[in-house]
Amino acid sequence: MKKLYYIILFLMITSGINAQWKYSNFPEGSYIYKTAKNGNTLFAATNFDLYTSADQGLNWIAAKIPNSYISPQDFAFRNNDAFIAATKGVYKSTDQGLSLTQLFAVTDDYLKCIAVKGNTIFVGGANAFYRSVDDGKSWTKINIATPPQQLFMNDLELKGDSLFASTQEAFYLSTNDGDNWTKINQTDISFYQLVRLKNTLLTVSNGIHFSTDEGKNWSDTKL
Repeated sequence: MKKLYYIILFLMITSGINAQWKYSNFPEGSYIYKTAKNGNTLFAATNFDLYTSADQGLNWIAAKIPNSYISPQDFAFRNNDAFIAATKGVYKSTDQGLSLTQLFAVTDDYLKCIAVKGNTIFVGGANAFYRSVDDGKSWTKINIATPPQQLFMNDLELKGDSLFASTQEAFYLSTNDGDNWTKINQTDISFYQLVRLKNTLLTVSNGIHFSTDEGKNWSDTKL
């Protein structure tokens, strides 16, 4: 969670936020992996469940899920539709996270991140990259590295037709929806969660690093 705290701190400093904090009724004992907002609904991914809030985080509701638990990892949104990457599958919600429908399942991978462009869904895992061009009805598995190896893909970021993927060992770019990938940077940085602020990309690895040239070069913020 330290990486998330760094990003929150950086965003508060750069945007001049002056916030007041209140306790919510979020379930005790839940480890929050990631949060997101779509419209007026907040989403929180925990170690077991997906929770949503429609009142700015004061009250939270657990999603109705088809399995006993899903361990959600990441979110993507298209209008009122929410797409959730969980460790062993991809889910879709059309009611702002109150109920989920499973679109895709894996047994030999660990899914970590998701992005959506129109009816195309992109999902990154520890071993491969997955894509659906028909809103989740069918899926294609694509190996980014040659030969295939564990990439531990941590996050996906879309900008127009450019799809960026952060992994443990390098930063990748695809301009044809994941058919082909180019390694555009390999440093001693382990690329984790990506955040875009206009033309700047941020990632966290023992501190915050930023790039102003779409991932070709990275600098340390020295916070």
